[in-house]
Amino acid sequence: METIGSGNYVILVCSYKINSNFSESELYKWLINNGYKNVSTHGLYNNCPWIYINIELKRYFPGMPGIKVTDCLNDHAVTEEEFYKLVEEFTLNADIFPNTLKTIEIYQKYKDKALFVFNKERFDYDLEEHEEQKRLFEQKNRKDINLTLCQVGLTKIKIKTLDEDEVKFEIDKSGLKIQNLPISGTYKALLHQQSIPGDEYCNCRVIFFEKSLTLITDGYTNGSDYFVDLKIYNIKYI
Repeated sequence: METIGSGNYVILVCSYKINSNFSESELYKWLINNGYKNVSTHGLYNNCPWIYINIELKRYFPGMPGIKVTDCLNDHAVTEEEFYKLVEEFTLNADIFPNTLKTIEIYQKYKDKALFVFNKERFDYDLEEHEEQKRLFEQKNRKDINLTLCQVGLTKIKIKTLDEDEVKFEIDKSGLKIQNLPISGTYKALLHQQSIPGDEYCNCRVIFFEKSLTLITDGYTNGSDYFVDLKIYNIKYI
């Protein structure tokens, strides 16, 4: 299987357009028109506004929650506009890339900043768009609060793995210290887990029993030791 590769020819591009409607985006059309190949077998994650692009091998790999797919140039993401400038630099000066003045200038402003921090926060490459994304997140969070049955902290809870293939875990109710939990039924939930480059959230379902509950998810990446908490909605899973 072909891989994305690593190092100075891999550009990490950050764009909110990637996780909204990637197939209709300018970047996707540019990649296809210029002969780039998707070497990921994991599909596209809606909460990952970044993509790895190898401009030497002409391959790309959409981001995955909590996973560092490979090393990238200067250990920092760039904007979509900056990506096109870097491709131009590589095309004109392949023999000395990435040590061209324009390439150095692009990355200089990100020196000593974390992977996805462009100004002061993660993914804030476009301040207006960033504020809009924060507003939408807060709006969704307010709606979540109204629909939440309970929120369960998992950092100090013993979690038993029932089935690694189905990604099924069992949690003893006695350790939760939450009163009046259901004794039956399957509910929708949101799992929060620690990850690199940042925390991630994935949808899951919770099955309640008299003395335990079973968590089933296909979105976790680092194992139950990295689970932070579980938000269970007052919505039955059908």
